[in-house]
Amino acid sequence: APIGTNVTLKAEKPFWGEERSVQTTKTEEWETLSFDFTNAPTDMPTLALLFDFVAGSSNVGDGSATSTFYFDEIKYANVPLGGIEESKELFSVYPNPTSDKWTVRNPSSTGCTIQIFDLKGQQLYQVLTSSQSHTIDATDFAAG
Repeated sequence: APIGTNVTLKAEKPFWGEERSVQTTKTEEWETLSFDFTNAPTDMPTLALLFDFVAGSSNVGDGSATSTFYFDEIKYANVPLGGIEESKELFSVYPNPTSDKWTVRNPSSTGCTIQIFDLKGQQLYQVLTSSQSHTIDATDFAAG
């Protein structure tokens, strides 16, 4: 993309979102872009890349090699695990390592939602539990 092209990253949840925009400083080469979400809510599980092409702007993609974006290693960095950060000494998962089953223990009386994601960010498992201990059967997941 041409130098000066706006790239917007949005962290969102239903009915709410926080956007941050940065401009490219390089063209036809890899560049690291950082989006500062300091002071944004930490309970927004979705990241969305937005391509806002402003009418009259010379930085509008035309489908050519010079207006092509490649993305790699998009990640949140240094983001607390909303709600767990305050009580992390109470939260445990065992045994580690495991090949078939593991237990999530949360002594909190308020219950919790347990989510498991693969390395591509696909959700593999979710359960809302009010018990203090929950066993997950990993044999239900594909190998890898």
